[in-house]
Amino acid sequence: MAKAEELRSILRGTLAAWAGVVGIQVEGGKAQESGGGQTVVDTGVSMLSVSEGARMLVFPQGKLVFNNKLRNEDFRTGSTRVLSATATAVGGNDLYVLPVAVYYKRDPKDATGFHRFMNAIGFKNFRRRKDFEKVVDAAGNKVKEDRTFTTYGATVVIGKPMAYNDLPKDPREAINAVAAEIQKLLTIAEKA
Repeated sequence: MAKAEELRSILRGTLAAWAGVVGIQVEGGKAQESGGGQTVVDTGVSMLSVSEGARMLVFPQGKLVFNNKLRNEDFRTGSTRVLSATATAVGGNDLYVLPVAVYYKRDPKDATGFHRFMNAIGFKNFRRRKDFEKVVDAAGNKVKEDRTFTTYGATVVIGKPMAYNDLPKDPREAINAVAAEIQKLLTIAEKA
């Protein structure tokens, strides 16, 4: 599952379709009614129930976190709702969450030789990402906050599987437990 906006280019859309990606309308990481929040959950259950050993990749924040700052309020309950509904459909004994942290390197000293080469031949925006996020300002209004990030690589840390049956049954509490584990992994990735 991915943010529909991320799939709008022909190349990304084609690759996403080939990989079986489902696009979701989101705003600030939260599925919108026009994107069919319950439809997303139902689709996830269908995908996981179709065969033994089925897998699904979900960024529980609903977005990539390029600034490496995790906030509990950014974690959405969709993935834990999918797990709960799948457990109801097929049983929860073989359902797991595999927490993964991606730490994006921002320091130019971490640039690879290829990155330096691309810059040297004139591609100054190589691995530079410009986007925005809607945030709430001091007056309570949603405003667009522009962001630009240059990535000089990333460190990925994969945690131990978390059994569905060991997670709290409340979707918010369950995603908070997953978020806490991802935060631990992000701290490990930052030091690597």
